[in-house]
Amino acid sequence: MRWESVLSTTEDQVYHLYKKDKHLLTLTIHPFSNSARVECNKQKRVFFIRKEGFLRNKTVLLCEYGTRIGELGNENNAAYISMNDERFYYSNDNEPGGELNIYKDNKETPIVTCKGADEFKKDKKLSDISHPGLLMAVCWYMFLPEMKEKTSVIVSHRISSIKNADLILYLKEGEIVEAGTHEELIALNKRYAHLNQLQSH
Repeated sequence: MRWESVLSTTEDQVYHLYKKDKHLLTLTIHPFSNSARVECNKQKRVFFIRKEGFLRNKTVLLCEYGTRIGELGNENNAAYISMNDERFYYSNDNEPGGELNIYKDNKETPIVTCKGADEFKKDKKLSDISHPGLLMAVCWYMFLPEMKEKTSVIVSHRISSIKNADLILYLKEGEIVEAGTHEELIALNKRYAHLNQLQSH
């Protein structure tokens, strides 16, 4: 896999991740808000990157709802990123263009190698916003196939959070009053469609 920097301004840094010539995801980093937006196919996630600890030496990853989902750390001189209770170790080199290797259990054989991102050079500090952002995007991409095999229940009042779900249930006073996909519920033109219209403005 390889990273390409698409845009770099004081407000945004945009990267594309490719596997051969196939575009896998887009990562937009907002340095001022310490946030990263990951878009892959129809899925979109926003992450926040915070420093914690007495000396503010721990980099913590939060989801869009402020829930802690991972962290960057060091264990026995091995750098790692943990996300959703999964830990991935990584190493990076100082070659031109940078290279990042991500390992699961066996630290000799990488499961992912990313090239082309200067942010992976060893002289970059973990406190640099793009470094954890790029790591996070790679790990999130690796989770996508696993996530599709699991059943997730999401409770939300925001349609943008659920519109890609396989099944949406609209509840009124504890009763299911509408059920279907986003497109089916919009076509019904009832409560869900009305809520969608209100949230679109």
